[in-house]
Amino acid sequence: MEEIVLERERRQYTSGPTVAQAPSKVPFKDSVRRKKAPQYTPPQEEITLERERRGYSSGGYVSGSTSNRRDSDRRDSVELERERHPYHHDARHDDMHDDMHDFPPEMSRQSTPYASHRDPPPETPRQSQPYSSTPNLPPEMTRQSTPYASAPIRDPPPETSRQSQPYSSTSSAPTKKSTGYSSSAADLAYSREDMRASTSAHSSPRAPVSPSPRQPRPTQSPGYSPILENRSTQPPASSYMSTPAVSVPSPTTSQREAAFEQSLQARPKTPQSEFINLVAACPRRKLVSEGTWYAVPSIPDYHVCERCFELNIYDSPFARFFQEIHLGPGRKTFCYFNCPRVMRFVWPKTIEHNLWTIFEGYARDRIKFGPCTASDGSAKKGIWYTLRDNPASGFISCEACYEDIIKASPHHFLFKAISANVDENTVSCHIAWPFIEARILGKPENWADTYHDIDFRIHGCPPCPIDKYVPATTRRWWKPRNFSLPIHVCDCCFLDGVYPGGFYKEFEEAKPSRKDEMRCCAMSAHQLSTAWSHAMEDAKTCMTVWKEAATHALSPPCDINGSKGNTWWVFRDPDLDGFDFCERCVGIFIKPLGFGSKMEKRMYQDQEIMKCDLNPGNSYSLMLIQKLTEAAAWRSFDIIKNHLMEIAPVVHPIIHDPPARTPTPPLPPCPKDKEVHMDVWYSHNKNTNFVVCEECFHNFILDSQFGNDFHEYQASHKEFCDFGDPRMLDIWGKVLMRKGKSAIDLFFDVLGRSHQIKNLRQNFQNLTAKINSNARVMSESQLRALELQAEDIIADERELTNELAIFVEQNLPDGGSKRRR
Repeated sequence: MEEIVLERERRQYTSGPTVAQAPSKVPFKDSVRRKKAPQYTPPQEEITLERERRGYSSGGYVSGSTSNRRDSDRRDSVELERERHPYHHDARHDDMHDDMHDFPPEMSRQSTPYASHRDPPPETPRQSQPYSSTPNLPPEMTRQSTPYASAPIRDPPPETSRQSQPYSSTSSAPTKKSTGYSSSAADLAYSREDMRASTSAHSSPRAPVSPSPRQPRPTQSPGYSPILENRSTQPPASSYMSTPAVSVPSPTTSQREAAFEQSLQARPKTPQSEFINLVAACPRRKLVSEGTWYAVPSIPDYHVCERCFELNIYDSPFARFFQEIHLGPGRKTFCYFNCPRVMRFVWPKTIEHNLWTIFEGYARDRIKFGPCTASDGSAKKGIWYTLRDNPASGFISCEACYEDIIKASPHHFLFKAISANVDENTVSCHIAWPFIEARILGKPENWADTYHDIDFRIHGCPPCPIDKYVPATTRRWWKPRNFSLPIHVCDCCFLDGVYPGGFYKEFEEAKPSRKDEMRCCAMSAHQLSTAWSHAMEDAKTCMTVWKEAATHALSPPCDINGSKGNTWWVFRDPDLDGFDFCERCVGIFIKPLGFGSKMEKRMYQDQEIMKCDLNPGNSYSLMLIQKLTEAAAWRSFDIIKNHLMEIAPVVHPIIHDPPARTPTPPLPPCPKDKEVHMDVWYSHNKNTNFVVCEECFHNFILDSQFGNDFHEYQASHKEFCDFGDPRMLDIWGKVLMRKGKSAIDLFFDVLGRSHQIKNLRQNFQNLTAKINSNARVMSESQLRALELQAEDIIADERELTNELAIFVEQNLPDGGSKRRR
């Protein structure tokens, strides 16, 4: 009888219960603490379906009766899972922030540790649970399993077998469909490391030991190909845009690393390009202290600029996760969002799968690296990246640029990590150079050509001569196409300034005509480079704005010692009185950046000597130019105003007896509806028929959004002011109430019809004068013909007036107060 009882107990814990039992009084969440749990053996059909669903060709469920066989099968399934995804075997043991954005393909079930079974087995068997993938909810809303980390690891007793638990319990949120990032060619372009478990992340201290590297298998997915030490420099066609896991830094005693570190110490310093320090509409990697920023409250150090937020995040379903923030006094930051890895892979993948944790997890990892070392010169140590097969070339990248740029390029597999101290006599990061970044991110063409261009930029390209004349045969020169003025750009400024923006087709190589020719770079000393960096934001007007600034650059420069008897420009704001600028510097720096409407001309006495505050000889001129670029980037004049008021007591101290200044003469009055001769007229750049007098321009146009669209000219014939008609001035006030440049086109339509009405009225006046002067000499039939012609003119004028009134009512309705003189 005792043998029968023992046999029944053995069958109960190996093959499941044979009799019905009462429901368990212990909740499910406490049942996992029981020492022994009943083992349910599923039918053979269920085992087959489970194997097909999980993708196993062999292994999986085995209905053996001994624990040794079950442990062996479990190890085989884990080993098979490692073979399928060699870089994801420890993904389930990573930190929680890695799990929020690294989503490997289907993961095997995680067994419950043996030490957690402490309570007696439940009286009712629990059916096997289907595989449940990670729910599409934030991690804090789901219950996560804690394998191997919650209790000491110990070998299970050999006489009992463990109950395999699903990876996610039934109390989790509804599951989502598996994405399968590497299963199809359509997803290959987005099979980035952002979606995988990174081997560089800190894994759990109890994570299993990584297996030895395996040889590549012919049937392996190209998105998870292993990293070979001696890899060919030509990227395979199947692994395009597929980022491998981060390589482990080589030992510092290796010969290749010693050669690399020796090359860093011996290589002379290469001058950096001035384009690195210029601030565009988005500062990108440039550290700034101004502007409006956005951040996620749970990740407060990951900042997104206002421009990137409006263009990419505002219309997305994830805008609610961001909040507007303000930087503290003296704090500087940069835009984490505007980098190739986020713009090409992380954010599109977040939008495509509607999964916020993809971006959130990436952002948590990204803030660990900080800015590029070219922006923060204090960062000179840490992990650096160089070419895998040519470390002695001296080409290095900081960790931030490797994560943001190189991983998003088709040449990512050519780099390896290395620990070295960068000498103070070297450039910290070469990826910060705009030309090198553009070549790294280019199409996956021949790597030899790409490396040749990069090596030429680092070692072979002469630096910009700044503001000096040099022999033209010492370097290559470029000039704008179809531009007659002698504007030349050196090879260094062309590669870092013109090439990355995509405007290189607008330039052509300018070879010197004679051997003794001397040239100066037009982009030097921040002259045209400042205007170029801001003009590139608008591709339609880029070349036009830059050529206008280049025309001013050809005029004689201002003298550091000052000059007298010239026309000077000052800010219209009375708080900035004391800062004077020459006409050349205003045309090069201030007007191209959009602040021309903030300036006005001022005449001084002939014997008074004035100095230009933007002269490069001034110690504060460079900082003033940088503040101008920041103010233009953020569209905020307060940035430059605050800076000028801060330095005013130092550079322009108050003099108790200031020299007498000639007051600005009053503007000539508007001629109303009369045609007159005037010295100055203003016309629109797009429609030259739109002409206003000097008084109307300063009163109604200069401070508006269209102030930079007008140019000054002198007419040899009589003109009339379009704002002399009160109705046109009223219509202009309605145009200003509308936002956007398209409103000016409606005004042009109204202006054209108004000119037709004015011409008809002028013809009627001329015809009436002719009738009155020739009434005595003309016959009755001739006078009748002229009267009929005058009546036709009156009818046409009345019809056009009605059409104009209807057009204005439909397209420019009353939206605010009218503009009054």
